Parts: sequence; C-alpha cells; structure tokens
Amino acid sequence: MPSTIVHAAVNKKVANKLGIDNIDFNVGGISPDISKLVGNDRCYSHFCNTFYGPPNLDKFLYKYREYLREPFVLGYYVHLYTDYLFETYFVPSFLSEERNVITKIDGTKVSCNEAIFKQYIYNDYTDLNTKLISKYKLDFSFLDEPYTSNKAFIDEVPMDKIDVLFKANKEILQKSKERKHFLFDTKDIVSFIEFSSKIITEKIESMNIL
Repeated sequence: MPSTIVHAAVNKKVANKLGIDNIDFNVGGISPDISKLVGNDRCYSHFCNTFYGPPNLDKFLYKYREYLREPFVLGYYVHLYTDYLFETYFVPSFLSEERNVITKIDGTKVSCNEAIFKQYIYNDYTDLNTKLISKYKLDFSFLDEPYTSNKAFIDEVPMDKIDVLFKANKEILQKSKERKHFLFDTKDIVSFIEFSSKIITEKIESMNIL
C-alpha cells in the first residue's frame, strides 16, 4: 500500500546498506504490484491471508527462502516486508480508535470505511512523491529499458507482462507532478522509510543469506 516512490526509497536504502547494486533487485522491488494490472488477486502476489490484510511473510519465506540470494527475489521480499510494516504499524496511527475516521494533513476529518481509506492512501501521495524522489535521489531510468532475467523465481509474477508493470509505474511518476491534498506529512513518510529500511536490513542480515 505504500506508493511506488516509498517502496523505491526503502529498497534503495536497504540496497545501499547491504551493498546491492543490481537492476533485478529494483525490478523485484516493484513486482508484487503487477497482480492488479494483469487481473490477479492482490493476495496472490502479496501472500496475504485476506484481501485487506498485510502480507504473510512466513508464507512467502516458506516458498522462496532458498532463493533469497537472488536479487529479484530479495527485492520482492523487501517490498512485501515494507507493506507489512506499513499496514501493521503506520496505517493504524492515522485511524481513530473507532477505525472509521481519518485526519488529513490540513486537519480535516473524513468518515470512511477501510475501502475508502485505501483509496486515500493510493491517491493522496502526489506532490509528496516529488519531494521523496528529490530527497532520496531516486533513479527510475531502468523503467525505460527492456528487461529480461533468467533468475526470476517468483511464480506469482508473469514475466512476459513485466512491460505492463513498467508502463504503470511510469504513469505513476508522471502523475506525481499533479497536486492534491495529501493525507501524510513528509516527515511522517520519511520516518517510516528510515524505520522500515532499518528493520528490514537487520532482518536480512540476521538470515545470513548474503
């Protein structure tokens, strides 16, 4: 549920800390979101137990742990872990105890159910994204290059449709130039990126897979 730019920032910080410089890692890091573009259920690519639930990391590791040394698979894992932390720790801080009211950055309170809240999250990053791209010096040039890999072990990603994913992400980047009233403050998202990259890096290091 974090934006493509939030995922890219977390992925970059994890990659830097682990000494990874590989396009497969970058592509793996955006690949879980291909499901909604090719008509598959989100739970299929995100290994979640329910549609709105966070990824089940144990389920992913049960199937792919032996392949985590491959950058594509590791990038995929970082994406799922970031989603898990976002939905488990970050999202609840923006919902009232009754879980039906959110407070936007301008103080406006909005009554909503879980589905409406998801829409706010997906659509209210906008100019916040441009700030993150600048702060973390994010490079998305790989989206303009043809991608082929012989080391993509994720069954849940139709590699023959990867161009669809690249196109969708380029459109997201283009829309980031638009302005809206976003829900999150920059400092909140930056705090999440720093927190997540630290937690995920420490977890990967503890696995002794690199």
